[in-house]
This record gives sequence, structure tokens and C-alpha cells, in this order.
Amino acid sequence: MQSLKTKAALFPDLKNKVWYSEPIKQVFDRKIVKGFPDGTYRPNATITRAEAVTFIGRALTLDGENPNGKFRDVPKDSFAAGYINSAFEKGYIKGVTAKDFRPNEPIKRGDMALIMKRAFNLSGTQQLSFTDVPKTKYYYEAVQAAYASNVVKGYKDNTFRPEKSITRAESAEFLTNALTQ
Repeated sequence: MQSLKTKAALFPDLKNKVWYSEPIKQVFDRKIVKGFPDGTYRPNATITRAEAVTFIGRALTLDGENPNGKFRDVPKDSFAAGYINSAFEKGYIKGVTAKDFRPNEPIKRGDMALIMKRAFNLSGTQQLSFTDVPKTKYYYEAVQAAYASNVVKGYKDNTFRPEKSITRAESAEFLTNALTQ
């Protein structure tokens, strides 16, 4: 297996020995994520809902060729279609509506925590007080479980920023933490 260390020249935009170095190396080595055709990794770029489900699908070896489409806005020839279909069938994801998944929209940190909770069967009731995750939000229990399972972290200012789009670096960290829990 060719490691990220041996392919460092492909990703000139990555910095060594920063918080995302090891998680990106691990998800790259496991063939969960790849770089872009221009040779960059773009750790601070946001990921779409389709990319998030694809990363989780690869991590859990879901059927990436599953033809059973549920969502009208996910083309059958999309790189993510099989993973989206498989994740839906397993109950890991739901649509934004009954018939739409909105694969090209950026995924929010709260939604990623919700999918991670379902896909990795995370549990935990550790009560934390992220100032921006009220108990009334649909992702509250998922953020709690993911935090209690050491899959996600908050920010130094005691926020989780659940409405913020997740980056490629953050998703690598979440996935690495979930796979090593």
C-alpha cells in the first residue's frame, strides 16, 4: 500500500505535523479519500453531502454499485449513487425531503455527527455544554454521542458549530476517530 508519506509531492497544500496530518494520512492509506486531479488535497475545502456519504461508505465497505435509487436528485451514474443508496437502505441517512438528498450541498457538522452516530452505532450520554447545540435541535443526541465516543471535538470557545460546513480535514479526523474507537 502506498502511503501518503511516499506521495507527499502529490499534496503540496498539506502541512506536516498539524492537527490534520495523521487523520488525512490514515484515511488516504485506507483508500477512503483521494486527492484532486490537480495534485492537491485541499484540507480546508468543504465536502458535499455526496462526498461525506461516499467517504463513510468506503470506510464501512458499503456497496458502491447499489443500483436501488431512492432519491430523484441522485443520478444513477453519480460517483456517490451506490453509497447513498446503500447508506439509505441501512438507515444511516435520510433525505432532506422524502425524495431529495441534495448531494451537491455542503454537509454541516451537525448532520455529519448524525450520520456518524447511525453508521458507527455511537452511543453515550455525556452531557456537555456546547453553547451552540441546544437540546431542541435534531442533531443534539448525535453530537452528544459522537463527542462521548471521542469521534468529534468542539472548538476552544466551547462551541461545536453544527451549522458550519465540514472540511475535508475535519471529516478525515471524524472518520479516523470513528474507525479507531
